[in-house]
Amino acid sequence: MITARYYHSSVYHNGHIYVVGGRFSETSYTAAVEALNMKTQEWRELPSLPVALTDCFTVSVSNNLYIVGGVEHPSIYTTSVYQYDALQSSWRPCTPMPEASPEGSCTSFHDKLFVVGGISKSCMLYEPIVDSWTLLQRPQKEILWGVSLDWNDRIILLGGQDNDSIEEYCPQSNQWSTWHQKLPKPGTLCFAINMHQY
Repeated sequence: MITARYYHSSVYHNGHIYVVGGRFSETSYTAAVEALNMKTQEWRELPSLPVALTDCFTVSVSNNLYIVGGVEHPSIYTTSVYQYDALQSSWRPCTPMPEASPEGSCTSFHDKLFVVGGISKSCMLYEPIVDSWTLLQRPQKEILWGVSLDWNDRIILLGGQDNDSIEEYCPQSNQWSTWHQKLPKPGTLCFAINMHQY
């Protein structure tokens, strides 16, 4: 990376890995955004975020890049949402989340965006086409720093801080359920990836 940082957010989008925000120390945050071209292996700087953010969510939805939530000041979580306008090379503010989601997770699902888990046990749906949010049924468990992903037309929420449980959300019924299967052991954080076979 051009600018070293930690507690940043990252996502793969249109042949690039985007690295967004982060912190230099416990009280010094950055608005820097960089992209790594996977073909040329070259980094380039993009326009900075409107505000310095750490611990934000970065997600690709409907061929667009969104930055959701995060921390603007120590222990102050924001509800802000930004979309990257590639044509204008700028960040556009979107409708904020109905509530902050400290230590939650974010995933794309069928051209929509879901924020789930965290201290608030969030489950919020964002529809980019109408720029609006909907509050949905909350998860059964408090899963902090977990990971979420689209799997078999469901949203899976798992792992995180001292957690070995796996929860599944059905968008059609707006209901959560807990798997009988658990992770091998509770962890502080975890990562998950859904690999499609073509």
